[in-house]
Amino acid sequence: MNHVRNVTVAALALSAAMSSTHGADAQSVRYAPAIRRIAPPTPLPASAFAHDVFGEIVRLYPGGFVLRLRSGRALTVDASSAIASGRFSQPLFVGKIVLVTGGVDSRGTFLAETVTRITRIDNTTRADH
Repeated sequence: MNHVRNVTVAALALSAAMSSTHGADAQSVRYAPAIRRIAPPTPLPASAFAHDVFGEIVRLYPGGFVLRLRSGRALTVDASSAIASGRFSQPLFVGKIVLVTGGVDSRGTFLAETVTRITRIDNTTRADH
């Protein structure tokens, strides 16, 4: 038991002697955090750049519909992704007013991530963006 104590005391003394002879450099090297390569950031999901539009469904077709916006303009909506993921209000039919969240593709089609039925569009309904 005494032998273990002597070894422990000797190890502590050696450690203290090394840190005092090498100064702060030994301490900084000993405790410096490891340098790691960081992976490039992952792209943000489409929902981070989502747009909201409100309107009335004027025509249904398989996987989507045509929406008449408050401005009177018609917008073709591809709702296949929202339908496949279950993020839509059932049932969708002509004459229902909906809020659609998603983004526009290069062809001008609105790709819906969510489709939610709402009761009305009035002055309290936020603007499309």
